[in-house]
Amino acid sequence: MVTPNEYLTQLGLSNKQIKIYLDLSAYPESTVVQIYKRIQEPRSSIYLELERLIGDGFVISKKVDKSTFYKITNPKILELTLEEKTKKLQFLTENLKNFTTSIKESEVVKDSQKTINIYKGQAGIKQLLWNILLSKADLVIGFSPGKLEDITDRSFSEKWREKFRELKMHNKIIFNKPIPLDWSEIPGFLEENVEAKTLDEKKIKFDRMMLIYKDTLTVCSLKTDSDQYGIEIKDDLLVNSQIQLFDFLWNHVAKTLK
Repeated sequence: MVTPNEYLTQLGLSNKQIKIYLDLSAYPESTVVQIYKRIQEPRSSIYLELERLIGDGFVISKKVDKSTFYKITNPKILELTLEEKTKKLQFLTENLKNFTTSIKESEVVKDSQKTINIYKGQAGIKQLLWNILLSKADLVIGFSPGKLEDITDRSFSEKWREKFRELKMHNKIIFNKPIPLDWSEIPGFLEENVEAKTLDEKKIKFDRMMLIYKDTLTVCSLKTDSDQYGIEIKDDLLVNSQIQLFDFLWNHVAKTLK
């Protein structure tokens, strides 16, 4: 059975918003001071999150004399909200191809072959990783301190691997620590789409995931970092030097995983 916390998370509420919402569901007609005493979050953030919850239709407020009281809206109203979101999602899905084509046609071709793109947060990291799939590169090589789940969430990681396999792409990766090839449930992915080796971190330590494909070098920080980021670099000289380094380590230093 789905818990209220899980349901609200899927609706897009943050942890702090869920905390406030569930508090108000237990104590309707509460002031910010009363909420603060129960959940012990900064008042300024409670005010901010309440305004967001009101704007999204989860909470309503009323003023009595000089005090403002808050309570959650009737959960049945969410049915209307979900219907609207379903219609929007259907519209966006049906028109995504046309939108993508229109945007691509309006793109201005850059003169320089050297570009650097910076991505921030989980949304940015997922876009950067999806760009690898969009390239349809035959081979993706690189170094990593851990699995893709150390960069992003499990659900996206498996979707990425499924698409990777569908496109018949191949990955050669060097880890610092031996990681058994058992991290994916996508049939055939680990057996046919991945080759992995290990390299002692005393020789070279990988603090970030670095992947190379075609003319592009990508670097991703871990999701445990306070400010997660990703960098996408298109520079022929840099990419070629990293490919040479990888080939040397792969052929002469790294050890095959058993």
